[in-house]
Order: sequence, then C-alpha cells, then structure tokens
Amino acid sequence: MALTSITEIRRQEILKAFYQTAQEEGLENTSMAKIAKILDVQPSLIVHYFKNKEELLSALIDYCLEKYSLIFEQEFSKPGEPRKKIKILIERLFSKDWNELFDDGVFYSCYALIFRNPEIREKFKILHEGLRSNLTAIIQKYLTEVGQDAQLAETISHQIFILVDGSYYFINMLPDKKEQEFHLNTAKKLAQTLLGLEK
Repeated sequence: MALTSITEIRRQEILKAFYQTAQEEGLENTSMAKIAKILDVQPSLIVHYFKNKEELLSALIDYCLEKYSLIFEQEFSKPGEPRKKIKILIERLFSKDWNELFDDGVFYSCYALIFRNPEIREKFKILHEGLRSNLTAIIQKYLTEVGQDAQLAETISHQIFILVDGSYYFINMLPDKKEQEFHLNTAKKLAQTLLGLEK
C-alpha cells in the first residue's frame, strides 16, 4: 500500500474519532487527548497528521460537504426519468435522510466559528456554494429535459435552499417529532410547487 494511502487512512480514522467525540461531548469539549484516547494512540500521533484543532476543524467541514453531497449523488448518478429523480431528491432534502447525514449539533457548533474565524467562514461559504451549485445543475438538467425554462434553475435552487436551511434551523427547537415532520412537509410542498411537481 502506498504511503499516501496509509496517510489518508490514518487521517480519516482521526477525523471520524474527532466527529464521534464532538457528537458525544460537544465540539467545544473535544481535544486531541480525547481523540487519541478513542483511537488508543498517543496525542503526538494525532499532531503528526493534523497540526492543531483548527486543521481538524477545516477537515471536518470538508467531511461535512462530502456527506451532504451524497444526497445528490445517490439518485442522480443513475439513469432514469427526470421528474421521478427530482421528486426523490426533494423528498430527501426535506427528510431525515438529509438531516442525519451529519450531526446538527456538530454542524451548528462549527458554523458558530464563522463569526471569529475567517478561514472557517470561507470553508462554510465554499460548502454552501458547492451544494447550491450541485442542486442548480440538477434542476437545470431537469428543466431542460421536461421542456421548461432552464434559466430559472439558479433562482429555484436558491429558493429551495432557503427553505432547507430555515426548516432545519427551526425544527431543531421542536421536541415533538410530529411537529418537526409537519414543518418539513410544509417546506417540501413549497419546493415541489417551485419545480412544478405538484401538477
């Protein structure tokens, strides 16, 4: 096995341990020592792959983007009828399939750092621009294939992400799962209307 492959495997193991610790104890309580304990290694080994917690945070945000991007790839990498595929995507965006890809507590803890750290702010900007770009491309292809105005894709993508971001921000304050589902379904129907899927 190549050295670079071994390095990448070790980095992924450390990153997963960091994510696990942040889920269980909170991002602010996560340390190199706690990550090392989970992996049963010396903290110096962690520092060999990530110089400090800031580097780990940067990698965690990349990991977050990779996880969120999966929801686009799962269905749209397959051939099939565009209307059916876009309907499945909207279902996933407003379901626990999307919400459970990455822990909300860890996500919002990372997000809070954008107010103090310009590099992390840039990472989040890139993350969200990437997601919006992916969704825009999918909607553009859908609109073209069904004979609608593909120039509307970017606007519709932006509107759908406003619904997604607002919905998940709000439902995390609601302890009742039925109420959470109600708000997700309401947002989903609005997204379907934007795409003309309710017809």
